[in-house]
Amino acid sequence: MGVSKLTKAFFNISKKPESEKIEEVTQEEQKLDNQREVNMPKESTLEQLDKEIQKLKEEHARISNQLSELEAIAKAKLAELTALEEKRQREAEKAKLDNELREVFTQLLILNWQTIPKFLNESFAHIRGIASEYDELRAKEYALAEEFARLRKELAYSDIEIAKMQGEIHRTIGERIELVMELRRLLQLIDEKDAESWFQDPKNVLRIFDVRRETLKLNW
Repeated sequence: MGVSKLTKAFFNISKKPESEKIEEVTQEEQKLDNQREVNMPKESTLEQLDKEIQKLKEEHARISNQLSELEAIAKAKLAELTALEEKRQREAEKAKLDNELREVFTQLLILNWQTIPKFLNESFAHIRGIASEYDELRAKEYALAEEFARLRKELAYSDIEIAKMQGEIHRTIGERIELVMELRRLLQLIDEKDAESWFQDPKNVLRIFDVRRETLKLNW
């Protein structure tokens, strides 16, 4: 059918001038080409779509691979960023602590310069007070030592006097054992006689106060 139309058109064109013939032939060929393109089998369009789909799939796969790589890079960068942020935080805390310590040491130095002289003065005053008390105690100790020496001398003198008195007593009434025995004998003598008549005689009573002399006169 297409050939018959072309044949008819050819015969129709052959009757016209040459220039018009060429133009009309060209127009007819263009129409046939357009009609041919419209009436092309659909396989070409499907193939083209398949190619586009395949191209898009490949592009998608390429982009997916790139995304995976970018995600891995992003994770690594995120880990690096986290580590750097933690390091920065530690450095910031360290710097803060350094500043606080520096401030504390500065305040301590200020306090030391303000308090140490006062503390030393108070300590020296306290030491001077202790030294003064020690001197007083030493003076009291010397006084007590002198008093003790004096009392010791007096005690020695008293011991001498006591020894002298003991010697005098010994010379007067004899040994202690002898005196006790004489007193026992005198008491026995009192028991043997009438006690009332014994004490009525002043001589018998006075005899007790002069045991040594009286006992020598007793007849046993």
